[in-house]
Amino acid sequence: MCFAWPAAVFAQSWSCQNVANVDFGDCGMPLGFANVNGQCALVHGCMSYAGGIDYAAAIHGTLIECVRACEPDACVSDAMLATGIIVECEAVLDPVCGCDGVTYDNACMAEWWFGVLDWEAGPCPVPGCTYSMSANYNPAATVDDGSCDGMCFNVSCLGDLNEDGARSTADLVLFLSVFGEACE
Repeated sequence: MCFAWPAAVFAQSWSCQNVANVDFGDCGMPLGFANVNGQCALVHGCMSYAGGIDYAAAIHGTLIECVRACEPDACVSDAMLATGIIVECEAVLDPVCGCDGVTYDNACMAEWWFGVLDWEAGPCPVPGCTYSMSANYNPAATVDDGSCDGMCFNVSCLGDLNEDGARSTADLVLFLSVFGEACE
């Protein structure tokens, strides 16, 4: 009776197999990226078959595929940073929020310059007081974190609710826009 390992277990164990001591031949042809002593590196040889074993599952087409297979729970990959690969990213402002909570100019920079493996489109939320009339208002904040100092107005002229330097109908309209609403 033979025992068959589940395919998922076999694939997972081989996708990150250390190939440091595997001789793929002297052809010098790039085979792909594989785990070499704990780091994803480009491996060369004649074919993925060596010593009677097919290492194809351990060789990945791209560096990022190798890193994601070998570091499935990582947010920032030391392997990506350690490769020394220089990638020119376009100077395009298309912000992404990295899994580390940092906003990067674009996905290319996040991945190749900072080793960030996962991100979401758009800038990261910035917690703080978003109520402009509060004494501790944070203009950079994008998400109100409840830290506003209540109804403390940051004005030098009482009644100048929009802080334009004058008491006017604009201040009255601002007041009336919230009149009757319950305070939190």
